[in-house]
Amino acid sequence: MNFHYTFRHMKSSDALKYDFERKMAGMENLIQTSLPIHITFSVDADVHKIHVGLHARNNAILEAEEMSDDMHKSLDLVMDNVHRQLSREKDRMLRYNSKADPFVEAAAPLPPNPADDFVEEEFAPAR
Repeated sequence: MNFHYTFRHMKSSDALKYDFERKMAGMENLIQTSLPIHITFSVDADVHKIHVGLHARNNAILEAEEMSDDMHKSLDLVMDNVHRQLSREKDRMLRYNSKADPFVEAAAPLPPNPADDFVEEEFAPAR
């Protein structure tokens, strides 16, 4: 996966990068990996904010933003939000792609054929 990090009003942190990449590794199959994932870490007074923007497999653009008093707490909250959005997009695509043919569902099942139950037996000639 390709990540694009931005740090505003704070120094770059390898620990935050590592934690984010580790948590995103579990969601790799839901994300379109060719496009970068944009992550912005920012601090305003005592508010730690994380904004994540990415593209899902079905080209849906997802954005999540969370704020709290701790950066790692904000990271956990935004990852829960991203996972929920990705799961919802996956469910939408599965429902869309698995629509059954209405004519097949409306057709009545065929009655069982009695010829299918016929068992062929060998008879020995009488002596």
